[in-house]
Amino acid sequence: MKRTWFFILAIFAMVISGCISEPEDITGCTDPESLTYNANATIEDPSLCFYLADAYAGNYFAVETVTQYDALSGDSTISIRDYNFRIVVDRQPDDVFVMGFGECPDTLMGGTSDQVLTITDGSPCNLNTVAISRISGELSWDYTYNFDVFNYRVKGNAVRQ
Repeated sequence: MKRTWFFILAIFAMVISGCISEPEDITGCTDPESLTYNANATIEDPSLCFYLADAYAGNYFAVETVTQYDALSGDSTISIRDYNFRIVVDRQPDDVFVMGFGECPDTLMGGTSDQVLTITDGSPCNLNTVAISRISGELSWDYTYNFDVFNYRVKGNAVRQ
């Protein structure tokens, strides 16, 4: 009888030990700010983190309509220009750099929220705040700025190259 109980107990112990296993390591993005955050990840892999700003990174071809208003004479002129610019993300959710935007040769600093990239430091080129919307991969903007006696309104669109 003792042998039977020992045999039953041994089988029970083997079954229980087979059911209890070590948790598997899960590789993923552990940054809750990332769009690809994995709450179950146990091993951090930054290359799997994707931020909203990453959706903007790339080279773009832009076409703009610029309306120039002369505050003194009241005259206005409209011109169309095209150019290339680049958006670079520094793998931090708030570090976005825009190079060659509009007539500005300087690198502008920006950030993202929802579906809008906002150039927050356009002071080198007399830009205040420029909101760039992203719809179906195309970027668009509409902003105004002042320089000397002129007021400018700029409307533009860009596609990724």
